[in-house]
Amino acid sequence: MIYVHSLGRASRYYTQRTALVVDGAAVSFKALHERVQNIAAALAANGFAAGDRLALLLPNSPEYIELVYACSLARRYCSPDKRAALRN
Repeated sequence: MIYVHSLGRASRYYTQRTALVVDGAAVSFKALHERVQNIAAALAANGFAAGDRLALLLPNSPEYIELVYACSLARRYCSPDKRAALRN
């Protein structure tokens, strides 16, 4: 899974290194990992079970990255629709 092989490892070994830059502000791997864990927990709390599918109608953005990793962590499938990215 995406989560296990990249973000999880990076958050352990490169805690304070920059994972994303959002509006000029750096987001560390640790902060991104914590955000992804919170989103995965919110998906479960709102009734999404392992194996469920979630359609992503988002342009390329930090939120998109967080949701892809959260779905992977929570064993949900995400189905990105890049038509939303083309509208911007």
